[in-house]
Amino acid sequence: MPPVKSTQPEDDSPAPGRVRLAPGVEIAEDALDYSFTTSGGPGGQNVNKVATRCRLRVRLADLPMYSDAIQRLITLAGSLITDAGEVLITCGESRSASMNRETCLERLSELVKRAQVRPKIRRPTKPSRGVPGSAKPVSPDMAATVTTGAAMPRAGACAATACGAGAPAAPWGGAAPGAAACARARC
Repeated sequence: MPPVKSTQPEDDSPAPGRVRLAPGVEIAEDALDYSFTTSGGPGGQNVNKVATRCRLRVRLADLPMYSDAIQRLITLAGSLITDAGEVLITCGESRSASMNRETCLERLSELVKRAQVRPKIRRPTKPSRGVPGSAKPVSPDMAATVTTGAAMPRAGACAATACGAGAPAAPWGGAAPGAAACARARC
């Protein structure tokens, strides 16, 4: 049997006269308002003569998105949203008007894609109780400290309260001069 041909187009291009901003979000080209002005910066006399800076305006009402995605877009765009409810994106990085136009469209597309993603809901978790037998083994000295609630022994402190050997501790943390060393040789 011959293979069955699909009736859908093989490429995932938008319909004629439309621009795809994100998966599932297409807008009519007429809804994209481009204007070009002269741009500043280096470029010699060309900067003063040729309008290469692109300004793209899109009304939020023209974007076919859910209201929660529109709210995320407003949050993400921040100062790019005008009082009239439009997204205003400006680009003058290139000396070419067509490159600046494409950059504006890419920036709008990136904003729309990021706005489409729903944030994960954070659910507070409870600390685990632990599985019996999964904890690391505790030394007998540490177990006594944990069960009695006594202070943890200081490293280098060799006093009767720390390890029980009875050697006095010096103020700097080592054994006092002339004192016997710790019987357990831990300090």
